[in-house]
Amino acid sequence: MSQPCDLGAHEARSAILRGELSPVELTVSCLERVDELNPKLNAVVARWDEVALNAARAAERELQAGNAAGVLHGLPVAIKDLQATQGLVTTYGTEFYRHHVPSEDAGIVARVKAAGGIIIGKTNIPEMSIGANTINRIFGATGNPYDPTLTCGGSSGGSAVAVAAGMAPLATGSDHGGSLRIPASFCGVVGHRATPGTVPNETRTVTQTNYSLQGPMARTVDDAALLLAAIARRDRDSRRDPMSFPLDASQFLTIEAPALEDFEIGFTQDFGGLPVSAHVRDSFAQRVEYLEERGAKSVRSNWTSRTPLMSIGSCALTFSQPNITARLNSLMTRSIPTYFGATKRPCRHRCSLLLKPVDGKRNCLKSLTTCSTTLTCCCVPRLVSRHFHGRHCTPALSMVAQ
Repeated sequence: MSQPCDLGAHEARSAILRGELSPVELTVSCLERVDELNPKLNAVVARWDEVALNAARAAERELQAGNAAGVLHGLPVAIKDLQATQGLVTTYGTEFYRHHVPSEDAGIVARVKAAGGIIIGKTNIPEMSIGANTINRIFGATGNPYDPTLTCGGSSGGSAVAVAAGMAPLATGSDHGGSLRIPASFCGVVGHRATPGTVPNETRTVTQTNYSLQGPMARTVDDAALLLAAIARRDRDSRRDPMSFPLDASQFLTIEAPALEDFEIGFTQDFGGLPVSAHVRDSFAQRVEYLEERGAKSVRSNWTSRTPLMSIGSCALTFSQPNITARLNSLMTRSIPTYFGATKRPCRHRCSLLLKPVDGKRNCLKSLTTCSTTLTCCCVPRLVSRHFHGRHCTPALSMVAQ
């Protein structure tokens, strides 16, 4: 039988506003689900039950008084253990910070609270959030919600598992080279990597990499957008992020489904020979067929290991600024073996080389669609910020099948 914790964020929010569900009932249900499944999954590593229940009672009183203004009012939210929580231990997944209790909230946490969200606990990460896995020496490994003996991906794996298992309808995460997207794909949820600066990070300095950013995790796109509307809100502290830009975060509260007929999607199953299991190939082919049946134009690449990178003409990074064309074209002149080198060492710039500019179109981003989770596009933000100084470029499509 379905429980309140199985409701999506939008469903739960609507039920709360209609008076059909109380924030206390929802929070209790989520905490009971943590009791039930966390011993097997190990997703939540620090709990805040009493504080969460007190916050839920306060949210219920505010609701009765007609003061439920926040977009997350009464919704439980799990916080990645990389983000500081005032009064609740934040370990960053490392022994050195095992007993670290921050004196103030990270900006993303403060914005969740300001929007009425109820913090229920912290979710597991790899040490210092480095790695496409979720395991550390303090708390151990987090299991996949569909099979705890398998990996959930990382580094936001604890958040992905908590959302997938109904421990919370929403969770925060972060992403450097796939830390939102990889665990989301492994756990069957949504993790959104927005343009750097969309979610302000007040700890960022001009000397830090702009790859890293913070973002939402949820079970549906609409629910992820709801959390994004809260954590992308501009406040007094958001200006401390040098990559932050003017933005009306309320635009994320209404997401219109795009017309697939407007998209041209390039795809390859294996980039000319990378190992991909048969069942992933089959699932991938079904998804491409699904998109084609609904009007999307697909471009099949007959890519081999000797194919020059210039050959992927339809996999496009398109901007109205013309000076990006020469820069990108200068990068796309080497074949794959030449680029990766004899040592086959993973290259941090590989995805930048897979994108070709197309002139005469509106600002948009079309990503190469691939089976391989290791080839998610992690280098576009650096390339974009280098040329546009952190200005926002709205993606018309940013889809990587993982």
